[in-house]
Amino acid sequence: MRFVNVCLASVLGLWPAIPGVPLQDPAGGDESPATLSFRSLKELLTAFGKVKSFSAAFAEEKQIELLLKPIQSRGVVYYHAAGQDFARHVVAPFPHLLVVDPEQVAVREEGKWMSTNKGGQPVVRQFLASFLKILQGDSKGLQELYVVDFSAPEAENPLWTLALTPRRSPMNKIITSVTLSGRGLEVAAMRVLEACGDRTVTTFSKVQVDREFTEKEMAQLFPKPPAVDRDR
Repeated sequence: MRFVNVCLASVLGLWPAIPGVPLQDPAGGDESPATLSFRSLKELLTAFGKVKSFSAAFAEEKQIELLLKPIQSRGVVYYHAAGQDFARHVVAPFPHLLVVDPEQVAVREEGKWMSTNKGGQPVVRQFLASFLKILQGDSKGLQELYVVDFSAPEAENPLWTLALTPRRSPMNKIITSVTLSGRGLEVAAMRVLEACGDRTVTTFSKVQVDREFTEKEMAQLFPKPPAVDRDR
């Protein structure tokens, strides 16, 4: 149970927003990413699916019902599409690492690893799978997991909102909704509302898109936990 709680605390803010990324217009033009207009969920996800890799600094604020002050954290997220690798490095208020790949989910705290294979911890796997489907541009797969409500105010207006309501148990018993809002290819905010009333808001900056990871960086940024530490 502790592994589930630790993972969910990490992944609630993992959405790798892409504010200000220097991507081209999906139609092949040079329009600014902030001014691109998407008229459907498919158009938006197709654009996100073109990203091969990235890193981004993040700042997160979690409001817990029983606490007077929100919990704040910051760090860096990394994504490598070819290997479906995702890592979330928290640097404050204390070091914390979440690593996801097709085979496992792993967390490192105070030098100790907790991990599970892809068949374990369905709550964590389902939540992570939904964000990977966004990154991969998988509209059909996303709609199998969530009731999806995509809205954009006007034909030439780059603003949009993507609201996700979990369809399946056990996720629909823990997460009430996930709402992403943005302008063109710039994700402005992600808000997660939990069934218990807790709320998490994450923002991103210093984004580097399609960066090349060396073999040494892959080992450092996406480390693998020792097999003996795996929690099945």
